[in-house]
Amino acid sequence: MNYVLGAFFLIRRALFESLQGFDERFFIYLEDLDLSYRLSQAGWQSYYLATARAYHKGGGCSEQAKAARLFYSLRSRTLYSYKHFGGVAAAGLLTGTLLVEPFPRLALAAWRGSMQEIRETLQAYTMLWRTLP
Repeated sequence: MNYVLGAFFLIRRALFESLQGFDERFFIYLEDLDLSYRLSQAGWQSYYLATARAYHKGGGCSEQAKAARLFYSLRSRTLYSYKHFGGVAAAGLLTGTLLVEPFPRLALAAWRGSMQEIRETLQAYTMLWRTLP
C-alpha cells in the first residue's frame, strides 16, 4: 500500500465522500494514513506524480505546542491501531506506548539537559492517560 501525506492528496470528491472522508477521530496525525489504507482496501491505488512540485512545512503550527503535538501523535497511533490491527495487537501497542516508550523519551530529554522537553513529555503522556476509558 502506498501512503500519501494529507497535504498532497488529490482525490475525486465522489470517492472521498464514498469513504466518508477523513476520520475525524484522528484530529491530526495519521488521518491521511487511515484514508490511504481505506482507499487500498476499497481496491484503489495511489500514484506518485514525479513532475508535481509542492512544499509542506511539517510542524508549522504544532511547533509552538510540543506537548500537545506528542499527545495527538500518540493518541492517533493508538486510534489507528485499534481501528486496523485488532484488539490484541492494539492493546500491545498501547501497553508499550504507555509503559515503555516514555522512559527512553525522558532519558533522551535528560541527556540533552532539557527540562522543558521533560515537562512536555510528561504533559503529553499525562494527557494520553487521561483520555483512556
